[in-house]
Amino acid sequence: MKRAAILIGVNKTGKLPQLHDAVSGARRMEAWALQQGMARDAVKLFTDDTGPLEVRDIKKAIRSLVDSASIGQLIVYFAGHGVNLHRGEYWLLSDAPVDTQEAVNVEGSVALARRAGIPHVVFISDACRTAAEGIQAQAVTGSDVFPNDEVSDLEQSVDIFFASTLGKPAFEIKDPDAASAAFRALYTDTLLHGLQGEFPDALEAAALGGEAARLVRPRLLKKRLQAEMTRRIAAAGLQAAVNQVPDARITSDDDAWLARLPAAETQLHRGAGDAILRPAPPFAPAPRTLQTVSGELLDAALHGAPPTPRMGTPAPDDVAEPGSGAEPAITAEPSIAAERELDELLGGATRDTAAEGPTHFETGCGFRIEGARVVEALARGADTEVLAGTASAATGTRVRVKLPAGPAASVLLVLEDGGSVLVPAVAEFIAVLRFEDGELADLAYEPAEGSWRWAPYREHLDELHTLRNTIAAAARLGVFRLEGDNALVLARRMQYAKGVDPALALYAAYAYHDLQRQDLIRHMADYLSMDLYFTFFDIGLVARLLDGKRVVDDARFLPCVPLLAQGWALLRAFRVQLPDGVQDLQRHLLPSLWTQFAAAGTALLRPMVLSGRIR
Repeated sequence: MKRAAILIGVNKTGKLPQLHDAVSGARRMEAWALQQGMARDAVKLFTDDTGPLEVRDIKKAIRSLVDSASIGQLIVYFAGHGVNLHRGEYWLLSDAPVDTQEAVNVEGSVALARRAGIPHVVFISDACRTAAEGIQAQAVTGSDVFPNDEVSDLEQSVDIFFASTLGKPAFEIKDPDAASAAFRALYTDTLLHGLQGEFPDALEAAALGGEAARLVRPRLLKKRLQAEMTRRIAAAGLQAAVNQVPDARITSDDDAWLARLPAAETQLHRGAGDAILRPAPPFAPAPRTLQTVSGELLDAALHGAPPTPRMGTPAPDDVAEPGSGAEPAITAEPSIAAERELDELLGGATRDTAAEGPTHFETGCGFRIEGARVVEALARGADTEVLAGTASAATGTRVRVKLPAGPAASVLLVLEDGGSVLVPAVAEFIAVLRFEDGELADLAYEPAEGSWRWAPYREHLDELHTLRNTIAAAARLGVFRLEGDNALVLARRMQYAKGVDPALALYAAYAYHDLQRQDLIRHMADYLSMDLYFTFFDIGLVARLLDGKRVVDDARFLPCVPLLAQGWALLRAFRVQLPDGVQDLQRHLLPSLWTQFAAAGTALLRPMVLSGRIR
């Protein structure tokens, strides 16, 4: 198998603080790639130490590798400043954010990489995933760095390793073995030790090309990186200041590998500038993280198994004796900040969401808004009325909707501050929008009382609320994953509860997209379309039903933009054409899990809705 690597290190981006180790980290990755036996011309290094780095150079190098049709594995590594926009990652290059396209749109690039014809692509991101600050940074649109050729009709495996979880920074820390001013990228150093074979539980013996070898497996490395990062932060005494837990989305098969090492135990050679760290203790405990707790809660909701109540993980009993030379075991207790997030996750999953307002409108359709005040409800394909006496931010708002014809219509709900959301009103459902601190935190559809859906909904009410709350809480914190058999179990659950809460399908569609389970997305799209007689925009997007289409030309999809904000990063990769003027709305998105517009976006939307350009 011919392997290649695109290695990017950017120390200086715009007016952001200069980094110390991004370029050096990329060079250490280059040394590792060459040590792995990758050909010199297949290892492309891009750094800003000799001048500004431009996205076109990266795109050209990737295009050359794709066009060669000879690469079996491509590793794309980035170290530098990153931001999270609308739940999508962007790597900032030298001229960002002044030049809005001088950044890598990671999610869009991943989508294109899946059909670029390379059997295994691996993205490695040693960058912050924090929200963009300021209007300038929020305007970044980025560029997709893989070609839009779709060489393969079948999706190939794409794995993604992140230095931190969604919304969190990635840290450089002082190197104790170097001068006091020297900093090292915590994640890159930890990752390289794993790739160099220093984590025995991430290795697996195998025969490769007729020779015995030890292979670093992606799934095993993902688990060990979380435990090892926690151990190193604790060993450096930085628990109070550093809350960094790596994340990864692995879709490759179990036989995939990232590094090949000799079968015999040998001394690994590092570059002259690398610090020598002792191997990790064999019993380093795995941390309780947002991901693990989210997985436990989802297991409990889907299978009925109680989640583990304790947040922290106790240290092993066999602590090394003084003077033995062995490192003591370190408890993987979460930091104070992590404890707060875990409590938030648990609190969201156990929130009582029993109906607090009407379960019935005489029209059989409407909205219940909690935690915000709606002052206007505008639609061309429906009659709307904000009910008197309900327009209070404390108690929420009720909006009655009458659908003269058709199964659904897009409604622009204008909030007291001038911002807005564009949400479908669906026949026989009451849409429940829950706002927290000004952000749309959850959208759910509850069957209207009196409809044929009401009886099965009441029968499974507690179970469905638990499942919905668990998924919503995990999604808001960026840790909703479907792993193991949960993907199939959730698909079956939504099918037997057909139409009970179609908003669950929106969460599930993106989770299946992350898993590259196009079969499950298409299946879900089919049965929802037959049940509701329309398709949510997001499901059509990730089901690849909108590829190359103008949304305004196809009345099956509502609304005309993604409901979940993460969908905006995929529009260009899938060549989806929004109605004229609607693409400009991306500049007016607010930081939110669900698509939410600032007042300037409302001003653009209002005439489009009233004129019927938006259904």
